[in-house]
Amino acid sequence: MLGSARLSRQGSATLSRRGAPRAFSEQEQMVSPKVVGEQVRCPLCNEYSQLLRVSKAAKLADVSRRTIYRYIEEGTVYAVRVAGKTYRVCSGCLLKQVLYGR
Repeated sequence: MLGSARLSRQGSATLSRRGAPRAFSEQEQMVSPKVVGEQVRCPLCNEYSQLLRVSKAAKLADVSRRTIYRYIEEGTVYAVRVAGKTYRVCSGCLLKQVLYGR
């Protein structure tokens, strides 16, 4: 036996390509968005919308970049991690957060 898979705090784990256990974070467990042209179907707000860079999202919402990162951490806006370290934020979720505080 290769070893037992350890569970993450959220209680899920899978095996990597080499058979080693790999736990997923809550963010990674979310469903990937469906891409249609330049718009993406967001699983959180259930709409087709564009994904924005954090800096552009902050400018449009008239808040700091740190606030956008806080929204991502709280799960109030849907974000996709691109190239391992940068995020793209769903414009529909951002609009709802700014207008309604949801």
